[in-house]
Amino acid sequence: MQRTPRRRLHRLRAVNPRAGALVGFDLQVNDATGGTRTAATTWHDPTGQSYLNTSRWGAVGLGS
Repeated sequence: MQRTPRRRLHRLRAVNPRAGALVGFDLQVNDATGGTRTAATTWHDPTGQSYLNTSRWGAVGLGS
């Protein structure tokens, strides 16, 4: 698993979300049997590798 460098994590603290803002988002659900992945489905990224490349993320609008 690839780790995110600490300096990049610190930048997240500067985000000030507000109602109506768009945020990059993807969702992946995995199923496994005996420690082996047997199925996976994603909301937006068809490659299943959005953790490596966020360019295929969708956008979610924040509500109030």
